[in-house]
Amino acid sequence: MKVYRLFLATFLISSCIQIPIGNTPNETYKNINTSSPNSPFETMESEGSDASWIHPPTGNIISYRSECPTQISGLQDHMKNLSSQFTNSKVIKNETLNYNSREALKYTFNGDLEGITTSFETVSFKKYGCFFILTHNGKADNISSTSSDFNTFVDSFMVNK
Repeated sequence: MKVYRLFLATFLISSCIQIPIGNTPNETYKNINTSSPNSPFETMESEGSDASWIHPPTGNIISYRSECPTQISGLQDHMKNLSSQFTNSKVIKNETLNYNSREALKYTFNGDLEGITTSFETVSFKKYGCFFILTHNGKADNISSTSSDFNTFVDSFMVNK
């Protein structure tokens, strides 16, 4: 078994229940600059992410997580592992891009969680021996209402040495 399975701070949208995906504690990366999403997003506490914000009108969540394990496997493997945790999982987008001066994976999928179809937009990459994942998730029927906020967040996220 690999050192860890994909971690991701995801939540059941309206009730904010955390979905435990990782199972091995790792160090987090501390030298990150980013801007919090604008109001009406509010900071929320989460053990499963380094930082997270909820959009109260929709329940949509933007978060990021970093882990610095002793071994990092491929980005594709992590994302496939994540989407397999949901029933009726369907990949919408799976593309590579240059992000934070590294190859990154933009992975979007829908999956059912406790009977609710949930959409996930993620950007994941490796840098300085660590794995980073930025996540936007919410109910499939309203995720697009905060996609521009997620894109702004992604644009502001910078990992420094």
